[in-house]
Amino acid sequence: MNKHYLLGMLLTLALLTLPATTVYSQPSWHSNTATIETPDLVVRFFNKQPQYMFWIPRENGTSVYIVKFLEIVEFDDLDGDGAYTSGDLMLARAQLLESSIQWNIASEEIVNNGILEIRITMNATVKVIRIAEGPGGIIGYVNVSFVNHIYNQTISVDGYEVEGNKELKIDIVIENWPWVRDDSKLAIGIIFAGHFRGKEGVPKMEEHAVREHEREIKMSHEDAPYQGVFRYRDQVKIMENNTSKFGQVNESDMSTSHRAIRYLAYPHFEGVLIHDPSITVEKSEEGLLTALTSNYLYIGVIAIVLLAVIVIAVKKR
Repeated sequence: MNKHYLLGMLLTLALLTLPATTVYSQPSWHSNTATIETPDLVVRFFNKQPQYMFWIPRENGTSVYIVKFLEIVEFDDLDGDGAYTSGDLMLARAQLLESSIQWNIASEEIVNNGILEIRITMNATVKVIRIAEGPGGIIGYVNVSFVNHIYNQTISVDGYEVEGNKELKIDIVIENWPWVRDDSKLAIGIIFAGHFRGKEGVPKMEEHAVREHEREIKMSHEDAPYQGVFRYRDQVKIMENNTSKFGQVNESDMSTSHRAIRYLAYPHFEGVLIHDPSITVEKSEEGLLTALTSNYLYIGVIAIVLLAVIVIAVKKR
């Protein structure tokens, strides 16, 4: 057989088989430690509560970012800006991280069109305490869920692109809030923190718009080789009487020198409110070895080149 013909056949065969050898790594769930692991991201639900500790695999000795969903507050928006600020009046509060709250955690694997999703649902019934305008004490209970989605491939969900193996999408579901007033608003308080080279620290916060109706808060630290990212939409879905609509989300910074905390404020609603932020990590630049080992396409190309070199060497003998 002509050696040029043999070389052409081998190269053609390698190119044809390259897509079939591209493999998407699978995310996994470890219920004993309440941890999600992927090749690009590790997320742990600390104390099996809505406290998200996340890091790049094998980098937890240098940086671990933390996002804690602290509380939900009902407030009177005294200044009318739609956000929860220090000048507004808190009417009621549901604290999400109390040790007495039993968060039920359920997991499931879903495969749709060849894309694997691991879905972890955290649900609890949380007491709501009146703070103002009437006697204090429990005025009712609210059902709160955090539905977490991780995918093995990048996928578009409701018009939002979620990065495969790298971004955890979180659906915050608040249902049947026992309102003190019929014109007040809700806000969810979020603490941003971290462990950097074994020490607790307050990350530097930087917020900006990503695209229309989407914003992100980047967390960084001088001892951290990568950033933690919290993304959210400035619109929230409200479901009332079998119909749905969208309302505005307003953010406020209530941080101090010792604590980074933000509030996302939601409009008054009756029924169910769903908001879908996400967490991910970003590294400014990756080394060649990391890029190659994380991209099977490049590995396939290298294999093709090596094969061609071997064939040419045999031909010259």
